[in-house]
Amino acid sequence: MFVTENFKLNNYSLDFAIDYPSSFDKSQKYPVIFYFHGMGGVGQSAEFIAQNCPVRRERMTDDMQFIIVAPACQDFTWFENFPNVVEFIKDIISREYVDEKRVYLSGSSMGGYTSWALSIMHPELFTAAAICCGAGMYWAGFRVTFPVRAYH
Repeated sequence: MFVTENFKLNNYSLDFAIDYPSSFDKSQKYPVIFYFHGMGGVGQSAEFIAQNCPVRRERMTDDMQFIIVAPACQDFTWFENFPNVVEFIKDIISREYVDEKRVYLSGSSMGGYTSWALSIMHPELFTAAAICCGAGMYWAGFRVTFPVRAYH
């Protein structure tokens, strides 16, 4: 079940929805899946993003123990504050219960484009990605160092 949290860095604030496994234990390490929404979610609350996030626990089997993180973009695009978005990702990854070797990336439409940009500019942060309907900087694709499933 998603709950909402907030990330703050200097004057930047980012609300996000996060869903922990039902048997969540802070002393354990869990993989994390980041989902970046498209333009339709811009300006919406983290609660709205949680209700409409396609990466949902009820679509998975019970034994899939991972954390889902879905930030809510309040700018026109994710790129207005891209360095802060990267810091947000690093903050989540640094949490004691996140397995930094199993960090996955997903997004659709504008969030897919963002996922491609993150994959190209910060491949060291991720293990794999599943990207839907996202354009990308194809000329820099050689920088992506992990498996990507791209759907359109």
